[in-house]
Amino acid sequence: MKIARFFMLFATASLLVFATGCSSSEVEVLECEGDCSCDEDERSCSCHGGTDCVIDGAEDITFYCDGNADCDLACGAGCHVVCPGTTTCEAILGHQGSAECKGTASCEYTCEGDCTIDCGSNSTCTVNCHEDCEQDGDDCIC
Repeated sequence: MKIARFFMLFATASLLVFATGCSSSEVEVLECEGDCSCDEDERSCSCHGGTDCVIDGAEDITFYCDGNADCDLACGAGCHVVCPGTTTCEAILGHQGSAECKGTASCEYTCEGDCTIDCGSNSTCTVNCHEDCEQDGDDCIC
């Protein structure tokens, strides 16, 4: 089930990179399943603790996977993903994306372009770079 959802989010994120404009004044959420909410003023969305959550969003947005949530996230260029505590995160990041994996979180990030990953000392990170990019530690450079 997670693999099918991953490929669905991967395809959507790939389309977002090409289909969305360079700037947007609204938080564009294409899909939000589970206990999640968004704040347009802060340009952020959160998956709330103790739930399974899927958020698929546009560019320049920050996603939070709170508490002990299990999150599948995908976003366009310039997004930021924060996975603290005991969360489990799978995220697809657009070009110039960034992510944090803190606490004892377990994170898997797929970068569609340049991305910067901050993997805390007690967390577990897996970083997959686009085929045209090189992995440099936890980062991807294209």
